[in-house]
Amino acid sequence: MEEIKIQKKDRVYSGWLNVNVVHMQLPDGSIIQREVVQRKNWVAVVAITDDNKVIMVKQPRAGIERLSLEVIAGNVDEKHHGDDKLAAMDELREEAGVDPNTCKWTDLGLYMPDPAYCTSIAHLYLAEHANQSMELQTEEGEVIENVLLPLDEAISIVKDGFDTRIFDANSTIALLRAEKYLNIEKNN
Repeated sequence: MEEIKIQKKDRVYSGWLNVNVVHMQLPDGSIIQREVVQRKNWVAVVAITDDNKVIMVKQPRAGIERLSLEVIAGNVDEKHHGDDKLAAMDELREEAGVDPNTCKWTDLGLYMPDPAYCTSIAHLYLAEHANQSMELQTEEGEVIENVLLPLDEAISIVKDGFDTRIFDANSTIALLRAEKYLNIEKNN
């Protein structure tokens, strides 16, 4: 695929994410302007207990103005030195109270939420034998509640296009990839 030439990039907002106005030259020579959101990469973890339940996190989300039920997720921060698995292990410990060293870890790949306007990548993991044994270690401004949901119920919810109990992209994609992986493992 041919590279697109960036003619000019102006930062219009800086915060926990950055917004740039980008002027880019298309292959036909025309110049267009787009807004691009720069944010940290992040991880999402499907944490499954020994009794086949998914540890979900219920937390308030400003974008939807309500509580959201999601898989465990968080940013790949500077302290992780670009190591997304280390970030996933930290999130499992902090948001679920699980010792990540007791889990069987499987990389479920990555996805880019929307390359039309966003630069970040999500790294997905499956953590089996994720049994809660520690206190939650939430960050400042983070209010979460753990919800244990049978794995088959969580997958059924995300497959039902009209059930919005779990409907964020991280959870949907991660749960479907976990289901595929677990079915392949079971059939081998």
